[in-house]
Amino acid sequence: MFPLERGGGDAALVDAGRGRPQTVAVPIHSSLLKQGENKIVLTAFGGSWLLYDAVALRRVAEKGASIQAEAKPTIFFVKREGQLKQVVRLRVLGLPPKQPVKLTIRAGSHLPR
Repeated sequence: MFPLERGGGDAALVDAGRGRPQTVAVPIHSSLLKQGENKIVLTAFGGSWLLYDAVALRRVAEKGASIQAEAKPTIFFVKREGQLKQVVRLRVLGLPPKQPVKLTIRAGSHLPR
């Protein structure tokens, strides 16, 4: 069981913004997962209900595993130092959780400042 803090009360049922954000991280060893369908079941053992907006499984890379990066341009631009710069959405997989990393991005022969 993973106890939650007390929520925002019944008002959150009609206005989710009145809920209280919480994050619960549950380590699941890969040996517990099987090929094909795996189910995640949320059960309230105390109180009466809970709200959630996402349930995700994230693979934590083992030491020495490769890092994968994906960059996708967006339709947005920002002005920096008098020049328009395109906003790029960057997704990086394989980084260890909650550890600071230094990330350098190179576009062709250009390094960002």
